[in-house]
Amino acid sequence: MKARKYQTTDDVIAQAAGTGPPPPPKRWWRRKGWVIAGCILVAPLMLIGVILAFSPGSTTGTTGATSPAVANPAAPAAQPAPAESPNAEGSGSCDTSLSSALYGQDYLTASVHLKNTGNVGQVVKVTVWWPQQGFDPIKAHKTMRLAFGAHRTANLHVPVSTEQISRFQDEQLASDGDPCNYRIDEISTYGPAH
Repeated sequence: MKARKYQTTDDVIAQAAGTGPPPPPKRWWRRKGWVIAGCILVAPLMLIGVILAFSPGSTTGTTGATSPAVANPAAPAAQPAPAESPNAEGSGSCDTSLSSALYGQDYLTASVHLKNTGNVGQVVKVTVWWPQQGFDPIKAHKTMRLAFGAHRTANLHVPVSTEQISRFQDEQLASDGDPCNYRIDEISTYGPAH
């Protein structure tokens, strides 16, 4: 008969009545697991302590003999951390994305190329305004993280109606170059200053 690795409900009832087989023995690693884990954690700490105690420059094991005072050369002064100087630059372009389906969704789109020229990581908010001839501009924004020295592109799009596309295209035709306005606002900084 093959020994079972687990107890069934019938085995538990029979053990309670004192007529069933004895419970399986407990595994040694369950009883001694905490002891082994403690030894694994404490041994490296003790080894580090012994190494530090007998390393050069340690004061343990010195004799009571007097020696002339030796002047320690002055340690170089620690350099102060550079002051944070966040700065992000960007340039963008905007256009339309027209659906080829009869009742498909049209979009105003923009891509803003960002560069972190400061000495610290930044969280920036990129805002784009698409002008509408005779109406208030349509505005969208996106928040992005820019690591120190990073280059990223913020891609924005806004679903719009055919009339809004037409009013934007009227502004495109009336302007020289890109009619959209772009703004990059610093929200916060992160990481060390470089």
